[in-house]
Amino acid sequence: MIKRKLYFCILIFTSALLTPLFAQDKETLAVLDFQTEAVSKTEMGAIVEFLSAELFNTDKYIVIDVSQRQTILKEMEFSNSGCTDDSCALEIGKLLSAELIVTGNLSKVGSRYLLSAKMLQTETSRTVGTANGKFGNLDDLIDGLEEIAATLSGAEKADVTAAAADTTVTAAENGNIKETPVQTAADVKTDDTEKPADNSADEAEPAAKPETGLPEKKEIDEKENGFNLPAFFVSAAGAAGYTASGIFRSISFVNRLDAEAAYSDYMSAADNSWLLYAGDGGQSYQQYFYDYERNSTIGYITSGLGGALSPGGFYIGDSYMSFGGRLSYGIAAMAFAAGNVFSVISTNFAFNSIKAYDDYISAGSATSEELWYIYEDEFNNYQACQYTGIGLWGLGGLLSIGSALIPGEKTAAASSLVEKIILTAGYLFLAGGNFTASAAMNTRFNAEDAYADYMSAGGSSAADLFEVYQAYQNNYEILSYTSFGLWGAGAAAVAAAMLIPFDSGAADSMSAENISVRPSLTGFGVEVELKLK
Repeated sequence: MIKRKLYFCILIFTSALLTPLFAQDKETLAVLDFQTEAVSKTEMGAIVEFLSAELFNTDKYIVIDVSQRQTILKEMEFSNSGCTDDSCALEIGKLLSAELIVTGNLSKVGSRYLLSAKMLQTETSRTVGTANGKFGNLDDLIDGLEEIAATLSGAEKADVTAAAADTTVTAAENGNIKETPVQTAADVKTDDTEKPADNSADEAEPAAKPETGLPEKKEIDEKENGFNLPAFFVSAAGAAGYTASGIFRSISFVNRLDAEAAYSDYMSAADNSWLLYAGDGGQSYQQYFYDYERNSTIGYITSGLGGALSPGGFYIGDSYMSFGGRLSYGIAAMAFAAGNVFSVISTNFAFNSIKAYDDYISAGSATSEELWYIYEDEFNNYQACQYTGIGLWGLGGLLSIGSALIPGEKTAAASSLVEKIILTAGYLFLAGGNFTASAAMNTRFNAEDAYADYMSAGGSSAADLFEVYQAYQNNYEILSYTSFGLWGAGAAAVAAAMLIPFDSGAADSMSAENISVRPSLTGFGVEVELKLK
C-alpha cells in the first residue's frame, strides 16, 4: 500500500524530468473519469489516480497527471462532467495532446462493482485495448487496478504489433520494399546443439488470463442462485417468533378477561370466596392472573426475538430472493402489522361485549332480549377480529419463511448497508408497536376498573375517580395510536427495503470489516475509511 501511495508523490516530477529522454519511445496517455453512478465524485477521482499510477508503472506511457489534466481543461474552459460518449472523450484527449486515452464505465449490480475500461487512439478513434473486472467491494477494486492496467497495456502492445506486421506484409506484396525473413522463437538456439523444431511450437499458446483474485463467472452465478441456509434459518426463526408473539399476546388478553371475571365473582361471593380468589381448581383469580402474566412475558420475549432475528439473517450473509420472494417478504410485514391492528380492535369489542352483558343482566325483562342481541354482536365481532388477527400473523410467518423459496431469477436482497438499516428499523418499529399495544391493553383494564369505582362511589369522591378514569382512557388512546403508527411505519420500511433499491456508492464504501486510516490523495491530512460489511 505504501508503494502505491508513493506513485502519486513522484508521478508529476518523473513525468517532467523524463519526458525529454523517452518521448520518442513512449506515447502520451490520459486517464479520464469513468461514467458512473456507483461511487461518489471523490471516490472516482481516487480510482483514476490509482489507475494512472498503475499505467505509469508499466513503463510504457507518459501519463498526464490528473491535476495537470484538470488545470489544462480549466484554462481552456472545457468541462468533462457532461461527457458521456467516446467522441467527447477523444476531444478531451486532443485538447490534452494525448496520443492515447483511457475511459470506461463503473457500475454496481447487487453488491459487486463492474468496471469496464478501454484504451483509444485519439487520432484514429481506434480501440487498442480493453479490460473488465468484477469486484466485491471498493478495496478489491483498488487492488485489481494493477491487473486492469496490465491488461490494457498488454492488449495495446499486441494490437500495435499486429498492425505493424500487417503494414510490412502489404508493403512487401506491393514490391516497394524487400521482404526480410523474421526469426521466430523456434529458430533461436538455446545451446550449442541444433534442436529439431517442434511442430507444437507453431501453435500459439493462449494468453494466460490475468489473476484478479475474482471467482470465475460460473462460481458467481452459482452463488447468486444459491441458498444461504444460515441466513434462512435466522430469518425464519424471527418470523416464527413474531407470529408466536401475536398469538401469545392474544391468549394473555383472554387470560386477563378471565381474571377480571373471577375477581368480580370473588368480590360478590358470600361463602367460600377464598376458593374463587386462590383455589386449586384452575379457575381462580390468582391462576388466571398468573397465566396472563406468563403469556404476556412470552409475548414480549418472542416479539423482541422476532424483531431482532428477522433482519439478522441479512447481516450474516447475502440472502438471494426472486422479485416474487421480495414481494412476499414485504407483504408478510404488512400482514404482521394488520394482525396487530385487528388484535387491538378485538380488545375494544371484548370490552364492549362485557358492558353489554352487564347491561343485559341488570336490565328489566322488557329490554333484556334487545340487550342480549347487542351483547352477541359485540362478542361475535370480538371473536372475528381475534381470529382474523391470528390468521394474519400465521400468514405473515408463512410468507416470510417461504419468500426465499419462491422461484425466479434471484438477486441479493437488502444487500446494501442502507437497505439493512431500513429493514432493521422496520422490524424494530413492528416490535415496538407490540410493546406499546400491550401497555395500552393494561391501561384499558385500569380504565375499566377506575370507571367501575367511579360508578359505585359516593358523591364526594366521584369527581376524583372520574378524573382517574379519564387519565387512564387518554393514555390508552395515545398508546393505541402510537402502536398503529409504529406498525404502519415498520411494515412500510420492510417493504421498501425489499422492493426499492437504496444502493449507493457512499453507503457501500462503508462496507464493513474494520476501520482503516491512510494518507490523503491530495497530500494533506489522512483519509479514514469505515467498513461495515
